[in-house]
Amino acid sequence: MVFETERLILRPWEEKDAESLYKYAKDPKVGPIAGWPVHTSVENSLEIIKNVLSADETYAVCLKEDNVAIGSIGLIPPAQSYTAVADDEIEVGYWIGVPFWGRGLIPEAVKALQKHVFLDLGFSAMWCGYYDGNEKSKRCQEKCGFVYHHTEENKPCELMGDVRTEHFTFLTKQDWLDNQNKKLVFYVHYKDGEKQHLPVALYKRAMEEKDAIVEEAKVEAEQMVEKARTEVEELEEEKDYIINGNGKDSAYDMPFEDWSIADLKCEKDFLINGDPDFSGDIFRSVSELEE
Repeated sequence: MVFETERLILRPWEEKDAESLYKYAKDPKVGPIAGWPVHTSVENSLEIIKNVLSADETYAVCLKEDNVAIGSIGLIPPAQSYTAVADDEIEVGYWIGVPFWGRGLIPEAVKALQKHVFLDLGFSAMWCGYYDGNEKSKRCQEKCGFVYHHTEENKPCELMGDVRTEHFTFLTKQDWLDNQNKKLVFYVHYKDGEKQHLPVALYKRAMEEKDAIVEEAKVEAEQMVEKARTEVEELEEEKDYIINGNGKDSAYDMPFEDWSIADLKCEKDFLINGDPDFSGDIFRSVSELEE
């Protein structure tokens, strides 16, 4: 299987890679801190390709421009993991030549394998480890979403013949999926021509909130319409009363003879000036009110 990223090709190791492997694996800055000794010759590198790097799910890390191996990345099955893992979990290991440090190439390779592990192979979680003092590997794992899980002290490093402290990080499939949603971008176009990008997760949350606001606004609008409809009906009834004298209600819920002087004056003002705050018996003439 071969994977391609923006800058890399991840492919199976081949015997012809021995020379380029030796070129980078002979550097003492690479192997020992990762737990394996420097390569001593091209022949030594060839043997390692045949006996170690030929394992399933182990890939040469190559630049797209020339497809030359500059590092390695591979999946370590549960039975061979450097820590206790469940059967549906797997560990990843990697290294890259010194000239390519600091360019984000290994994080790019790790992320490609994360997708493969979770979507193709169906594992539920990934592990990764680094020996005490290997800050570059620690930062790489953090960039790839791994979080600290535990530390194992006085751990034998068989290939180097010493004892070390190793730190392990962990990433679940669900956390990986959540991280992917945060990275995806949705472009929002505004009427004024401005374009703004939002992470998909944030966009989805905004859309949910928008839907809730719209629904609430619909309810409020319906209530306002109903209120307005009721007010219109009341005004129509009042208008009908004033014009035809057969309305159901009037401004004063009392017989005419019980009106006060103030009521009479207000009614007179309505009849003469059209004061909208008061209405009543249109059949009372102005002269009657004057008396």
